[in-house]
Amino acid sequence: MCPSDADLALRAVPAAAPAYAIDDAMLDMVMESLPPMAAGASAAWHRTRRTWVRREIAAMRPTDAVQGLVAGWIVMLRHVTADLRGRADPRACSAAELRSAGRAADQTARLGLMMGRRLRTEQRRAMRVARPSPASLRDAIPGTSPGAGSLPAKRER
Repeated sequence: MCPSDADLALRAVPAAAPAYAIDDAMLDMVMESLPPMAAGASAAWHRTRRTWVRREIAAMRPTDAVQGLVAGWIVMLRHVTADLRGRADPRACSAAELRSAGRAADQTARLGLMMGRRLRTEQRRAMRVARPSPASLRDAIPGTSPGAGSLPAKRER
């Protein structure tokens, strides 16, 4: 079975995109903006959450500090959305409070989705700019310049 073009592209993109190391200062900023953890959470659980957030940001494959910051904001918005939805308990809230919390969660989720789309668009645009043209590739490979390796020209009689 032949792999699809999408499978090949997914394997090629991580190799082509430069790796960006998520620095601790940016991660601290994201962690501070997340909803608070349950009271009495252990230090091990705090470390686990930090590792989890770092992996969520890395999964978006930021290539520089700006994309890393945007990815951090997207992760923060996802966590805030989940927290808003978790707080909307029908047993403890009135109908108006449920509607308000649901509306806020929907708007937060929508903002996160829009930012995610924009991040992916910028990453694709950067990859297109960085991709060499077929002509430059042909010139860079010995023996593939125009005329090289092609059929010999017809002799004039």
